[in-house]
Amino acid sequence: MLQTAQRHLQQNNPQQALPLLEALTRRLGKHAGVWFLTGAAEFQLGRLERAEKAFAAATAANPGYAEAYNNLGIVRQALDKTEDAEQAFAKATALKPDYAEAWFNRGSLHHARQGLTEAAADYRRALELAPAHTKAANNLGLALLGMGRDEEAIEVFEAALGRQQGDPELWINYGLALHRGRRSQAAVDALQRALALDPRRAEAHNNLGLARQAQGREQEALDSYRQARALKPDYAEAEHNQALVHLARGELDQAWPLYRARPSRRALAGRGLADQLPLTELRGARILLERDQGLGDELMFLRFAEALKARGAWLAYRPGAKLASLARRLPTLDVVVEEDASIDVDYTVSVGDLPLVVG
Repeated sequence: MLQTAQRHLQQNNPQQALPLLEALTRRLGKHAGVWFLTGAAEFQLGRLERAEKAFAAATAANPGYAEAYNNLGIVRQALDKTEDAEQAFAKATALKPDYAEAWFNRGSLHHARQGLTEAAADYRRALELAPAHTKAANNLGLALLGMGRDEEAIEVFEAALGRQQGDPELWINYGLALHRGRRSQAAVDALQRALALDPRRAEAHNNLGLARQAQGREQEALDSYRQARALKPDYAEAEHNQALVHLARGELDQAWPLYRARPSRRALAGRGLADQLPLTELRGARILLERDQGLGDELMFLRFAEALKARGAWLAYRPGAKLASLARRLPTLDVVVEEDASIDVDYTVSVGDLPLVVG
């Protein structure tokens, strides 16, 4: 019966496995292997709380069950119980120091929490134990890129590609690493290799655009960004990259609508920013301007506030601490708002959107 349940799970049929596992639980009681498979079945069904209880029961029944602790960590990470997940992975690696997958999973947890140094160490340990672990190599390279260690990342990707040349993900990230390392033509070659393996990878088209842009091939970069967005319409990074090319070329009418995809604006998503731009009814409108980007950019964009004022808008502005004093002296602003203050307005607008707001 246990083997039949295992077969159902291997065939992704958890609903057929569960009745068998329930029957085994009634017959065998606290059996670690049965609880482990029950956790796997519940996880396949997306019932994470039940999966957590089952894997925890497996570890209670057999405290030396490293695989159960590993899976318990995976479920707890999915439940956003990151501290508990880390403890479970640590237990798995302590019980079974040569358990490459547990080291990889703990690295992924650190990576998700921006603990890049810890993530890189765990990925390296996973690779020492399982040199062909492509995901560990890929993630290690990305962690190194995140720390600005581009040359080390390139070496990691090259070593992985020496073992596995058919993985487009490796080629995509290798191309990004080469681009970061200012090896633009090598980056283009790597990304074209990725696209030869999988032409529908939007990330490959986006990264190819970056490499071509670095070479001054702006039209080809635009073509790559457009292709990335065609494959992935909500791809904000590609949209922002396309905007930057249009800005560099002085094509402002095309640039400003796309420029709304910039990362700094996405960080303001909870501020209720106006989406229907440009604004048409400005006379008497109460508008709150939210800070966006660095000081230089912010001062440049604030110049567009004069056009709003000239059309009869009432303007409030929420600056950062470094600009607050200067902002209070600007004649275009009616009020400067403190960081946590609330204010009744008709529209909330990022200063980076002001060129688009005024039309």
